[in-house]
Parts: sequence; C-alpha cells; structure tokens
Amino acid sequence: MKIECKSFQGNGYLMSPSVDALHKLHFNEMGCTHFLLFSYAVNRDLVITQENLPAMLATAENLRDGEKLYIKSMDASVQCIGRHVYLSNGSAIQLDAKASRYTILGAAYNPDTDTMNVYFPNNIETVNFAVCVEMKYQIRRHTVETGSIFGIKLTGKAGHVFKPKQNETDFCEVYIDRANDYVDGSITYRIGDNPCVYPVTKAMLGRWFLIKSPLGQKIPEFTACDSITLIKVESRV
Repeated sequence: MKIECKSFQGNGYLMSPSVDALHKLHFNEMGCTHFLLFSYAVNRDLVITQENLPAMLATAENLRDGEKLYIKSMDASVQCIGRHVYLSNGSAIQLDAKASRYTILGAAYNPDTDTMNVYFPNNIETVNFAVCVEMKYQIRRHTVETGSIFGIKLTGKAGHVFKPKQNETDFCEVYIDRANDYVDGSITYRIGDNPCVYPVTKAMLGRWFLIKSPLGQKIPEFTACDSITLIKVESRV
C-alpha cells in the first residue's frame, strides 16, 4: 500500500481531537475512511511530517487490518482504525485508560490505486493530545521519637518513664501511588528554592521514601507531565 500525504482539503480533514471522562476520543472530520492513531510515551515527542511519514510507515505491513503495530523507527505504535469502527462506537474511538500521548490523522483509502491519502493540518500540534490519569501522593515531615530506643521506652530513677517526643528532621517522607505504565521522570520535585528538579522513578512508587528537606524550608513541590493529574491527599499516619 502506498502512503501519500496531503494538506487539509475542504473535502478531507480531521481536527479538534478531545477525550471525555470515559477515555473516548472525539473529533471533527470529513471525507475520511480511516484514522491513523499514533501512541507514544508520555515523556517524549513524536515528530510527524508529510515528508517523513511515508518512510515511517514503510515497514507497517497489513496496516489496514486495524491491529496496533509498533514502528521501531518511530519508537511509537500506530493503529489504522476504519470508519465503520468509529461509527459503531458512537462516532468515537475508545482509548486505553492509561497515561499516553497521541497524534491522530485522518486518511482516505483508494482501493483502485491501493493508496492511503493522509490529511495533514497546517500545525501538527492541533492533532496531538494526551490522556491523563490521576495519581495521588502524600508528603509529611519525617520525625524521630526521643525517649525510646528501637521502640523501647527509657526509664529514669524510681522507674519514671520518659514521655516520648516527636522531633522533626531534615527529611520529608513521600508516598506516591503505584502505576503500572509509569515512565521514569513523568513526575519531578524541587527542594526549596533550588532550581534543580529531581525525577521520580517507577521504583519509588507504591512505598514511602525520604527526601532531604532542611528544616525551615518549604515542603518539596511535586509536578507531573501533561498526561498525569497529580493529587495531593492528607497523609495517612
């Protein structure tokens, strides 16, 4: 099958992609028989142009079968979705409920010439979008207890028991919910006024970990990429 790229035309285009709460993809289109859906990791960009797309899809055998194909040269997956699938799903495409970035292009297949005409917008960013997932995290000042050693209460004269006291340290304890499809660096944090940002790796998820944060400084701030909605919740001590 031959791939030909064309600029948007009055009778052939796809624009304004949006994703609803059920992870269904909606868009405006005209003259499309197929839709090319590219998916890739949340921490990278995919550069698709009219010049490089034919070469990218040259190895995508049986593209029109609708299966999701991994294209090594793109480090991305592509799925060619027929219009009948789109219509049968209420003029929508069902996406996976996981964090990912996407690009979607409309196309029209000509069986007489075995050619797929792919319609390109003037700005490819208008057909790029991301699916967000919620990830919750907790953060609290780390404390140590005085008046005990390894959980054993200390006693003084006449058996007097020292009252344990919680003392804050130069560390914070953090817990971020686990996510199976998490990509290292999708969440980062900054300590105090330090301009450096530090990545959160997948190995840090689903367990408490410590961050050095000197007393007197504000609690470290966490931010996430555009495909993750990060929600701070009250610490469950």
